[in-house]
Amino acid sequence: VNQDAYCALPNGFASSRGGFLAVFDGHGPVGHLVSRYCKDRIPARLIADAHSRATLMENPRRALEAAFRGVNAELNSIDGLDVEYSGTTAVALHIYGRLITCGWVGDSRAVLGRENLETGRIEAVALTCDHKPELPAERRRIEAMDGRVARLMQHGEGPFRVWMKNLWVPGLSMSRSLGDSIAHRVGVTPEPEIRTHEVVENDRFIVVATDGIWEFVSNEEAVAIVAACDAPEEAATAVAREAFKRWKQRNDGEMIDDITVL
Repeated sequence: VNQDAYCALPNGFASSRGGFLAVFDGHGPVGHLVSRYCKDRIPARLIADAHSRATLMENPRRALEAAFRGVNAELNSIDGLDVEYSGTTAVALHIYGRLITCGWVGDSRAVLGRENLETGRIEAVALTCDHKPELPAERRRIEAMDGRVARLMQHGEGPFRVWMKNLWVPGLSMSRSLGDSIAHRVGVTPEPEIRTHEVVENDRFIVVATDGIWEFVSNEEAVAIVAACDAPEEAATAVAREAFKRWKQRNDGEMIDDITVL
């Protein structure tokens, strides 16, 4: 089951000059349901009524924070949807004129391609940073909530994960997410990190993608691939194909993560 989901509303979102882009990477038994729910509900909450639209225009940071919190609360109250061990990442960008407001949880990314006006090269500017439990501030919050950050060693290596104090569950490899009610008891949070960016003349494009891309394609490689393409659809396909090829090479074709790129 493909657990990725996305939402692309590039024109006319909340206003004539507004746009909205988001990707979601679900995980766990019903991660596909969680990611699909979030891709519908986060933009819906942002423009639910006149007050919501006004908040989005006047204070997009507050609007995105409220949308993430609200959708997370909804996930925990839906009959028949068990999110104890299921959740999703989220990267959501509200674009209004030249102002981009980016909110995210987890390890999906948004990366800006900016032209160096002296060299003509396209350089990568990260708009997000992966929420990993070993980051000092994230670890402090988790441990303050009686969580534990440790590796689950497989073949001598493995990512840091979040565990309950005396149990080897839930084992989430990110420190922020939507859903994941067990992990949220021990310091994982749905609170998004927010970053704003004012577009300058040499900003060329943004790549928004799940970690099916970023596992084997660096920020710099992704923007170089996009820069060599003539159209957005061609660029997205080229980045996805490169990630797919590297997944097959590294894993002998046995496991390939879901791949979504905008």
